[in-house]
Amino acid sequence: MPDTRIVYGARCAWWDSIDKVGTTPTGLPACPHCGGVLFEVGTEAEWWLGVERHEAAGNDGYRAFVVWLRGKCFPTLEVAADAYQARTRATIVYPLENDEVLEPGAVLAITEGLPLSMFGRDVGTVVAARPTADGDLEIVVAIDDDEALELLTANGVAVSIADEEADDA
Repeated sequence: MPDTRIVYGARCAWWDSIDKVGTTPTGLPACPHCGGVLFEVGTEAEWWLGVERHEAAGNDGYRAFVVWLRGKCFPTLEVAADAYQARTRATIVYPLENDEVLEPGAVLAITEGLPLSMFGRDVGTVVAARPTADGDLEIVVAIDDDEALELLTANGVAVSIADEEADDA
């Protein structure tokens, strides 16, 4: 049976599944980036329940932030939040064919802060998705890195870039 525990930094802002941990010089489980000690929760479902409760308590966008944070190490949550807010945003317009129709709730599901995968890799985190006046789908993506941006443009994806000062709507 696989180990489903989720671990997170006691003194850093890192989290991931237990199979991603590093170790301290004495052999204790640790953040694989900074070597800090870890806390754990029993399952990924338990982890996401806590995230959803925190977001429901008036912390809009927290789930998207936590999705983005997975596997990344920052010294504090404040530093991680600053890095999250500073990401480059790209708007991708996905033209829908005449017979293509979005299922009810599909746009809402896209805005859950999930990664956007294109051309065989994750390119960023979906920030927002909305239908356009022309009936296409506009997706705002926080681009992960320069390689992801190059991958999109090299494959002919029409991308408009805005530095993160814009709102998430």
